[in-house]
Amino acid sequence: PGATIGLCLLFVVIMAQGVWLYEEELAADKQFTPRDSQAVNEETWVVERFGNNDRTVYLQVEADEGTNMLTKASLLYMQEMHEWLLSQSLIVDGENVTYNVVCARYTKDDDCKSPVSVLSFWQHNRTLLEADPNPLSTINSVDWRDIEPSGPPLSYYL
Repeated sequence: PGATIGLCLLFVVIMAQGVWLYEEELAADKQFTPRDSQAVNEETWVVERFGNNDRTVYLQVEADEGTNMLTKASLLYMQEMHEWLLSQSLIVDGENVTYNVVCARYTKDDDCKSPVSVLSFWQHNRTLLEADPNPLSTINSVDWRDIEPSGPPLSYYL
């Protein structure tokens, strides 16, 4: 029985190396992916159009407890924040950098892609939002896919 127990312990120690040396590869380009796969083609398309340095910024706005975030006053406040963020600039290597310089584009010659938010119902336009008598009705009556056909569902932004 001593030899059997010894062999079992040796087997356990050898097999445990797999657990101790376990590593997970998270970099998609280092995993085995056929070079002609759809994922590689899509990654190439994205890098050609957007580069590798693009980043997404999320701004979450929270209403006071017990209040509705989709009131006209709250939406106008979000519009004010949106306008303020777009107006900001900074100097980087002697160059004035604004949103229009760093925004995502489909090609270098395109205009900036519009930010996507609940303000997209009014094209991020303060005048349209102010003229809307019932913003909640507008949100409920417009098909989100008409505003952002390729984006996530509206619930993602609400």
